[in-house]
Amino acid sequence: DEVYNRLSKLGFEVLFDDRYESAGVKFNDADLLGFPVRLVVSPRTLKETAVEVKGRREKKGHLATLDQLPQAIQQYLNPVEEVPHGRDLAR
Repeated sequence: DEVYNRLSKLGFEVLFDDRYESAGVKFNDADLLGFPVRLVVSPRTLKETAVEVKGRREKKGHLATLDQLPQAIQQYLNPVEEVPHGRDLAR
């Protein structure tokens, strides 16, 4: 809950998957939905007071502390490209 609350307060859109499904089912669903970043909080990561961060196209994730988390997530998010005023997007 702490990770969810911190990230939500910082303006990140967070989906907290608390379904009673295996981790594999949850990871597969996240990939199917196209989430750019996956965070995993587990007994292993909690021992290190960290969260596993994995970009959608990465094979392996890496650990980040709660303080490092916003920057770790941001590196996977593309900034929205600004469209020049008056430009028609359909062209």
